[in-house]
Amino acid sequence: MKSPYINSEGGPILIGDCERVKLWRGAAEDGEDYRKLCDYLANSRIAPIDSNLIAWDFGAGTAELLVAANSISIIQFWTDEGMDSDELQKIDDFIPFQFAGLQLQIPSHTMILLWAPEDGRLIKGFHSDAGDPEGDFSMGGVVHFEKVSSSLFDVMCFDGEIAGQPCRALKAIGRPVIGGDA
Repeated sequence: MKSPYINSEGGPILIGDCERVKLWRGAAEDGEDYRKLCDYLANSRIAPIDSNLIAWDFGAGTAELLVAANSISIIQFWTDEGMDSDELQKIDDFIPFQFAGLQLQIPSHTMILLWAPEDGRLIKGFHSDAGDPEGDFSMGGVVHFEKVSSSLFDVMCFDGEIAGQPCRALKAIGRPVIGGDA
């Protein structure tokens, strides 16, 4: 089965809570949200915007998503063709992720990935538990959402090579929250 994915024509993607991403203006209007983000990421590939939103720059291209019971991995691994979920799982198992020192809160239990130049206010609706939300975006694959059971995630990263191929990856691992939220 083909894995879901997120596209970038260059520049970062956002990973965050649905309600927070829907406030993002990206490069729309005066472009202030996107300009500030690019300045902030000048010396890093990952940065927190606030407790409900992080930015990660994997470069231009497509990153594939691996969604598991308590985690979401975003993996950019150079192949001639896209990977199915079994191949992606093998790569994910092999990646030596490092804790990025970040936590991400998803209180709405809906995580959205959005290419940062896009305007999050264009997100209009959700038609299932996962996929591309309704909205008028610049191209396909620049926004994706997943319903998640946890509301708190540890963020791990990797930037290097796997099997001699360039690989960049981010993994958000859900953790239980004291008080019962799984």
